[in-house]
Formats: sequence, C-alpha cells, structure tokens
Amino acid sequence: DDSKLQLRFSPDGLQFNVPAKLTYTATGLNLSSIPVGTEIKLYYCNEETGMLEEINTGGITYDVESGTFECHDGEIPHFSEYAFGYIKK
Repeated sequence: DDSKLQLRFSPDGLQFNVPAKLTYTATGLNLSSIPVGTEIKLYYCNEETGMLEEINTGGITYDVESGTFECHDGEIPHFSEYAFGYIKK
C-alpha cells in the first residue's frame, strides 16, 4: 500500500539500554492525501492498549510531488511496530 508507512522490527519487545536511532528513507509513495503543511510524526503502535504513542525524532520531511519521505534519528526503545502519520484536525 503506497499510502501507508509502517515498520515492524523483530523480535517483538527486544529492549535496548539506549534507544536505537532510526533513519529511514522511502520513495515512490502516494502522499497526495496529506494536507499542505502537515507535520508527520513517528508513533509506536502499542498492541496492549491499542493506542499510538509519539516517538521523538530528529526530524521528518516529505515531498508530495516526488513521493519521497525521510525520518532522521527516531528514538526506538525496543523492537515492535511503528508507523508514520499525522492527526487530522
């Protein structure tokens, strides 16, 4: 699905003493549904609570026209499922 960006790292739950730094680039995405000026964030998908928990990053950039997306230095505390997204207002 070129309109969703989720990552799953395994083995699930493997904890780090110091958060790992996630730097990720994706191309060929359909980002046309993102409203202009929207801030994209990285979220941990907490399977126990069903909630999304925001994860600190060093920055996320995207270009709708070229379909490119970059995340720098996302602070991943453990292996699990993470997703990029935004809160609709």
